[in-house]
Amino acid sequence: MPKLIREMKTINGCDIFTMSINSETSSGTVIIPPLIGGNALQQYKYFKILSRAYDLIFFEYRGHGKSDGKFTIRNSIKDTYEISQYYFEENNNKPLYGLADCYGTIPMLKIATDYPYLFKSITLINPIPSLQYTMGPFDVLKNYFFENGKFQFKNPFNLKQIAY
Repeated sequence: MPKLIREMKTINGCDIFTMSINSETSSGTVIIPPLIGGNALQQYKYFKILSRAYDLIFFEYRGHGKSDGKFTIRNSIKDTYEISQYYFEENNNKPLYGLADCYGTIPMLKIATDYPYLFKSITLINPIPSLQYTMGPFDVLKNYFFENGKFQFKNPFNLKQIAY
């Protein structure tokens, strides 16, 4: 198994924690943004099998894990751009692959749209294309367990039962 490299990268005056793993037979470099509240190690555990064929780059948004700064949506987009641009240049301007899940799809889509030269392709898993339709814990409890003020468990696999 290839060696996992952990390091801080100072980008625009902010220290961003990165983890990378280089494949012995690389077919390209994959940028994998984190989840909100997650860290690079979490994404590494999910996607490390890809290191058999690809170089993998994981990082932590500002205000997450070991990265400095404050987390905002705008900063997560900046961080995704800066890390992608850095590794694009490190790879002699060869396009990268993007792989994002859940919240990570928002900055990945934005960067791939605004800077299409950076990516050969992107893959989105369980995408959240907008924060407009997300629910917080209160909404989940209210809508799935306490309908009409009474506790009632709804089967999440029964679409008719959970539809509004």
